[in-house]
Amino acid sequence: MIIKNDVEKIQHRPTMYIANLGEHGVFHLCKEIVDNGRDECYKTESCGNTVYIIMTRKQLIVKDNGRGIPTNKIREVYETIQAGTNMTRSSGSTAGENGVGGSTCALALSSYLEVTTIRPTEKCKLTIIYKNGVFVEEHREEYTGDEHGLIVTFRPSRKLLGCDTIPIEMMLEWLKDFDYILPRSINMIYEVNGESTAIRHRELYTFFDQFIPVDARLCNELTFNCSGDLKEEFDDIIDDRHFDLSAAITYSNPEMYRGDDIYHSWMNMIYTPQDGSHVNGIIKAFSRVITERILRKNKKLEAKDIKKDILAHFNIVVNASTNFAHMFTSQSKHSVRSGDLEKAIEDAAYKVLSESNTSALNEMVEVVIGNHRARIEGEKARKVASSTKAIKSWQKPDSYYPCSTAKTQEPKELFLVEGNSAGGGLTGA
Repeated sequence: MIIKNDVEKIQHRPTMYIANLGEHGVFHLCKEIVDNGRDECYKTESCGNTVYIIMTRKQLIVKDNGRGIPTNKIREVYETIQAGTNMTRSSGSTAGENGVGGSTCALALSSYLEVTTIRPTEKCKLTIIYKNGVFVEEHREEYTGDEHGLIVTFRPSRKLLGCDTIPIEMMLEWLKDFDYILPRSINMIYEVNGESTAIRHRELYTFFDQFIPVDARLCNELTFNCSGDLKEEFDDIIDDRHFDLSAAITYSNPEMYRGDDIYHSWMNMIYTPQDGSHVNGIIKAFSRVITERILRKNKKLEAKDIKKDILAHFNIVVNASTNFAHMFTSQSKHSVRSGDLEKAIEDAAYKVLSESNTSALNEMVEVVIGNHRARIEGEKARKVASSTKAIKSWQKPDSYYPCSTAKTQEPKELFLVEGNSAGGGLTGA
């Protein structure tokens, strides 16, 4: 079998293009459609600044007020794999990177897809409609108004995905993250059952408030930003790349906070549940700086391995963006893996932190020293407990004769003798 049509390729083997089928597959497609609208508003050459999302049990509608797609290109964009500028990062730090998910995949795995592009520059408003991945009709009208942008209506295919409902709860949970990562230049509103909610632009460190109460922290939050430039070489081509990053770190009190340590990260506004190079670079830089400050304070710890103490009860949130083209581990973008990017982030973060003299950083030095003391004392206690357990489980040898059980005023004596005959002589005395 040879399949030449891109839509049919996706329909025949959907998990080559999205990570899951079922509810999670629909969730993946919904996120991609939202990300496409958000990317358009993020691009510097775009006039867009607002994304509006409407969710019902059966369909998702995403509107943006960007430039819209040129009417002579719109079918090509939606019917062709990898028909976008994000692959070359010509538009900067965008969420998409291979031109599949939000367009062709959504089309191929939908029971109904309607796309309206509003182009004042063309004096045209064009709507195209697909059913079960097949083009059905288009409506073209002259447009002289001021509105512009793209409107996408998506209904998932039960036949291909095994699910035809929008996972509203999963979407709402995902949209919460936008409070911490969406640039202040972009507005986002989502509507469910007629009730609208606007994304609130919060400081990154307040992400911890969802999990760790302020009084359950061992120190104040450390927040910092860093950026840098690097080269990316691929297919004998070398491109100039750039990254920007914000991070927040805190330590939790194990006596008051019993939850898991927080490791939460995004790259280009994509949640990366398995973290990766952007988080590793920050942790390496932070560990170097903390280690150097601890050794200046206490030289005796130079020979000690304090990495465990640095990462004990350690919590971190990272929001990074870059125009690096090859970094996500798969289409699902669960992790970032690039040695060059990780090293560049580590160097930039180290420079910022080593020159910093914030009270939070100084407090963290004391926290790590405290973690070290607690670990050493804990290890001693475990050794004592282990030896006590060994004594309690001691098996009496045949040559052992206990002292008399008679209660006397005189202290009892312990005799160590060599040989059974000598021992017999003592017991007979």
